[in-house]
Amino acid sequence: MAQSQKSNLTKLEKALLTILDSFYKYSEGDSDNKTLSNSEAKDLINAELPHILGVSKNNDEASVRDIMTDLDKDGKMNLREFTLMLMSLAVACDEESQGI
Repeated sequence: MAQSQKSNLTKLEKALLTILDSFYKYSEGDSDNKTLSNSEAKDLINAELPHILGVSKNNDEASVRDIMTDLDKDGKMNLREFTLMLMSLAVACDEESQGI
């Protein structure tokens, strides 16, 4: 997307591009840049979601596996699984803020 087009984006459109940028930034750690390994997911969660998940830098990969939504059970999180995890977190945040 051209820079001139990005300046006209809505807040939600910018958020979607940020999600994509974040996923691909962290998925480049190994030879498969279309998925997040447990280690890559740990790095992403610790760096990008520390206040939402309350994750500390000391969390191990087993803790990250509990958070990951690995629907196809291949040990990695693809973009679809990643976005489903984010939407689940959004719903959980909303429920917590409403006392549900």
